[in-house]
Amino acid sequence: MKRYTVVGIALAMIVLLIIAGVAFVAYSMGRNQVASNQTPYGYGPGAGRGMGMGRGMMGGSNTPGGGLAPVNPTAPAAQPAAPSSGAAPTNAPTNMSTQKAGNWNVTLALTPYPPVSFQPTTFDITITDEKGSAVSDAKVSLDLTMPSMWMPSNKPTAQSLGEGKYQATGRFTMRGGWQIAVIVERGAEKQTAYFQLGL
Repeated sequence: MKRYTVVGIALAMIVLLIIAGVAFVAYSMGRNQVASNQTPYGYGPGAGRGMGMGRGMMGGSNTPGGGLAPVNPTAPAAQPAAPSSGAAPTNAPTNMSTQKAGNWNVTLALTPYPPVSFQPTTFDITITDEKGSAVSDAKVSLDLTMPSMWMPSNKPTAQSLGEGKYQATGRFTMRGGWQIAVIVERGAEKQTAYFQLGL
């Protein structure tokens, strides 16, 4: 009987160690997720493949309650991005925002606003250089991500409309905090403007 008791105790201890190990791993992963949520964008330097806008399905403390906001990918997420020389005027509609990307000013406008989950959204993009001249010969694409969770690839390609204007159609698949990366390629130069959106 003693032998079976010892074996039973040993098995119980092993099970408890496994449970404790799983709990520790889950706790560590949660801490890593919180730490990665302090980074501005999951694919940028120091991002650790986490993305820093969202805090759960409905957005969070650094996700605006509506409104489209530019994101400075080199600034801590807790601090608002400093307005660039090409920033949209304060009386600009909330469905529109401008972000500096290298020497380009990238303006993004969404229609309808606010977007409706699973319904088509039109992304109107205007690109100008530092002198205000239209950039009409670029290749423009989008990368729509939810910083707080993994989502399938969502990368609409924009078509040129001429005079520095581009247009794409895409869908936001749920409510929450979204990050919109507008990727601009022109010759050997490639720049990305980041915007955040709280739905």
